[in-house]
Amino acid sequence: MSKSTIYIISFVMVSSFGHIHAQIDVACVGNSITLGYNSTNPYPDQLRALLDTNYIVTNFGHASTTILKNGNDPYWLVAEFGYAKSIPRDIVIISFGTNATRSINWDTHSDEFVSDYLDLIAEFSWYYNYDPIKYNEPIYILGLPPPLYSSGGAWGVSNDILINEVIPKIRTVANQTGATIADFYNPMSNHPEWFNVDGIHPNATGDSVIAKIVYDAIQKAQNASNPPPDTPTGLRTIPGENNINLEWHANTEDDLFSYTIYRSFENGGWQDNIGIILKPDTTFSDNNVELNHVYYYSIRSEERRVGKECRSRWSPY
Repeated sequence: MSKSTIYIISFVMVSSFGHIHAQIDVACVGNSITLGYNSTNPYPDQLRALLDTNYIVTNFGHASTTILKNGNDPYWLVAEFGYAKSIPRDIVIISFGTNATRSINWDTHSDEFVSDYLDLIAEFSWYYNYDPIKYNEPIYILGLPPPLYSSGGAWGVSNDILINEVIPKIRTVANQTGATIADFYNPMSNHPEWFNVDGIHPNATGDSVIAKIVYDAIQKAQNASNPPPDTPTGLRTIPGENNINLEWHANTEDDLFSYTIYRSFENGGWQDNIGIILKPDTTFSDNNVELNHVYYYSIRSEERRVGKECRSRWSPY
């Protein structure tokens, strides 16, 4: 069978199986509340169930940690932090502040909270800052920690410091970065039954509340007033001797910046970024193909990046 015949088969199969949805990588970063201490169903697990199968949600929580670099147990030093930032993330949910209220941390390092928080965000923006053509700026969701129904004691945390000092500083970070707030504090006030007996860590019911709040924050961030470019249409393949050529209909938005091409080896499988085409071009040649392989393609339109905002839509085909 000739290469051209093989490529024709791949085109027919691409056209017949429908579109491949975008896979959106969500990193949940935080302390024991993110980890799910004494909870049978941590909020990242429940968030995964709320989102559709296009989202990959990973729990990078680590117990007892603080966002303060000079705190008693910095998140900066744990393995989960390294794993969380090891690849580009589409959405980063950051939930810190409870352990910062300990006197060992807040009495000495409260003035460092905002700068350390901004530095943590910058770690996840590294890919975008390094190559803004290839990578998107992540969407940031900043969690306002839930109320503390037990202050002092073995944990040494303070609800007064949390509500009067920590939460305002998190709002300051959100204002400076354009991040979306997920307010856990107010909806969970007056509901001690949503917490474990320690009065600090949510139980499975409390985690379900957090998961829904985060879910709503993600929807808000993704559906902001600045809409993404229209979904690319008309994607088709043209077989060649040693390549597969793609072409599609041009988008017409003024803010359109580029198209990103993705390829998978199976229907619904993991998609690799294989190239970026700047407008107004609407063609791409995949020269890295092999005989007897079926390939699945999708294309994403992306707006011109202004500051930290970038939105996109994927092609249905």
